[in-house]
Amino acid sequence: FESQTITEYCKCNILEDYIKYFYDMISQFDNFSFINENQTTFAGDNSAIQIEYEFAPDDTIIHTFTVFTKDNDSFYQFIFYANPESFSNYFSDFKKIIDTVKFVPKKESSD
Repeated sequence: FESQTITEYCKCNILEDYIKYFYDMISQFDNFSFINENQTTFAGDNSAIQIEYEFAPDDTIIHTFTVFTKDNDSFYQFIFYANPESFSNYFSDFKKIIDTVKFVPKKESSD
């Protein structure tokens, strides 16, 4: 997110701070249910954290899987969500897509 609210309210410097900030937001969702959290690597050797949870706005359950990572000074999150019945049908496709993500070095601007 490139949002002033993230900068102003999160004041995050490390990935764990960003995860806590995000978790505090999502845990307010209707019928929130935490499922799982794992540490992993992403796009090579970037540290990453995966969380899985469900919530039910308007009595419709949404199963969600989010991968968080940081590269240089930016936080990234990749989110997949679906109803619980179809989640597993497409989850492997989501994992294949995020396995293709690569971070490239930022080009220096020439003056």
